[in-house]
Amino acid sequence: DYDIWHSKLHELRPKLDEDLLPVIDWLWSMEFYHPLYYGTIHGDLTLTNLLISEDNGLEINAIDFLDVFIESVILDICKWRQDTAHFWTLNIVENKSNIDMTRVKLMLSYIDGKIETFINENEILREYYLPFQILNLLRIIPYNKDDRDIQSYLKEEVLRLYNDRPNIDN
Repeated sequence: DYDIWHSKLHELRPKLDEDLLPVIDWLWSMEFYHPLYYGTIHGDLTLTNLLISEDNGLEINAIDFLDVFIESVILDICKWRQDTAHFWTLNIVENKSNIDMTRVKLMLSYIDGKIETFINENEILREYYLPFQILNLLRIIPYNKDDRDIQSYLKEEVLRLYNDRPNIDN
């Protein structure tokens, strides 16, 4: 696992601005104490990859599955919280005129509170969540080089998570 983790960080490092390198160094130094949960996952479980229909009762279908560097449920939790905690989809929607942003953010925050409680009640998820979420957001940055607003937003989120992390460094 550490080989895969370090390989991903090594691959990412040259693609990031210098102010994010301390974050990479911190992630590199991580020592995990519990085994990681493994299993088949979606890989990109965000709101934009869900189709919701009410034709025959409520039906939710996931689309656009993604190959990931580690098959672990923690990645799907990070991707889901990319929307509920970090409002990713709301940041990439171009026409927001028909969206009640306050209402949507309240709903996402409510869902996020439930997810956060779930994470905090599980020792293994609690250990892995923050480093994997930071890595998840860092991995998006190189794909948005042409959009300075999104780049800035992602960097701010990463640095906020990094700077607010509990003082439990390994």
